[in-house]
Amino acid sequence: MVVSYNVEKGWGFIRPDDGNGKDLFVHISGLCDCEGADLVPGTRVTFDLRFCHRAGSVG
Repeated sequence: MVVSYNVEKGWGFIRPDDGNGKDLFVHISGLCDCEGADLVPGTRVTFDLRFCHRAGSVG
């Protein structure tokens, strides 16, 4: 589910349904089937996790 997204900045956060409570960062460069304007809080989305070598974390 989309928690927040700033269209002007091109990034925001999504929350998995698994209940672990950790929000995941999302950037416009990682979007496949939508545009940033489609990411409004409360919208359910599907996603694949990828490891970010620069940040050293999954997101």
